[in-house]
Amino acid sequence: MGRRGAAESVVKALGLLLERPRWRQAELARELELSTPAARKLLHEMSASMDLTSERDGAHVYWTLSDAWLSDGLRVARADLPVFFTVALAGRRGPRGDAFVRKCLVACGWGEAAADAVSVDAVDESAERHRRLLVDAQRLRRAVRIHYHAQKTGDLEWKVVSPQQIDERGTPTLVAWSHERDALRTFRLDRIIAAALHPTTPFHAVSSSELDEFARGAVDGFRSDARTPFWFTVRTEARWVRDNLPRLDTVRVTTVDDALRVEGEVASVAVLARFVVGIGPHVVAMDPALATAVRDIALAAAHAAKGSLNGGSVESISTTSKRQIGAGDGVHAPDTKRRRR
Repeated sequence: MGRRGAAESVVKALGLLLERPRWRQAELARELELSTPAARKLLHEMSASMDLTSERDGAHVYWTLSDAWLSDGLRVARADLPVFFTVALAGRRGPRGDAFVRKCLVACGWGEAAADAVSVDAVDESAERHRRLLVDAQRLRRAVRIHYHAQKTGDLEWKVVSPQQIDERGTPTLVAWSHERDALRTFRLDRIIAAALHPTTPFHAVSSSELDEFARGAVDGFRSDARTPFWFTVRTEARWVRDNLPRLDTVRVTTVDDALRVEGEVASVAVLARFVVGIGPHVVAMDPALATAVRDIALAAAHAAKGSLNGGSVESISTTSKRQIGAGDGVHAPDTKRRRR
């Protein structure tokens, strides 16, 4: 699971207590991946703000969350509503989540038709069902058999995995121990066609340090055993780059003179290069390996653009565009003069 802060532990503890209101303290500590003293301290802190009580029964201590700990209503200040709806609409939800968002909109004064018109980008029921099963399997330490659409071969394959964590950033991915490969692997959730618990396979637990090491250098969920140091700089006016970087687990952004320097380690220079190509003229400099990958991608795109332009889809382009397409690099834009037919 990796390192977890106190706030995340509170959220996880609350989720467990909502699923099952009464827990033995030692069992709850195991689920929270905390020592018993740390779990006890956390639960005592939570009991100060909610109806959470403890009682001793023989050698064991039990914690119980009262059904009435939270009222039916939820008050959100008007100033906080934009943030509330930003978070609600950004989350991955199934039909129940969509219904909840719609109910909130109507409660805030939206008409029925307006609430129905809100685009919520929800996942389908089967994808949400798979996600819930994987989360439960991770928490209960159960192996899962998935029917997976492999990217390299395009084939549907059955795989047995031990789920370790789900990364919801960008395209959601599952980090799991592959029992076939005997190693950690990532799987895109949208490529899982079916999933079910696999009771005959023992769960393979992975330590936090192993998961942290596996995540180092990942870019947009792509991971590899090989990691390459990289850096590139962009003009300070292109501050949007900081907020639109690919999903990089090992990255540092600093200001150097009049430029932003982005550096770290990456599992795939090619994946990062695709992003850097899109920055275009805002790039000031980059390391040689990244520069080579950026050049190759840009030249390939320029050749494709040249073919489209010569094919007649565009009659002319500006002189500036001609230079950007790659004149001088073996890539030539078509003549801009109008030709007789």
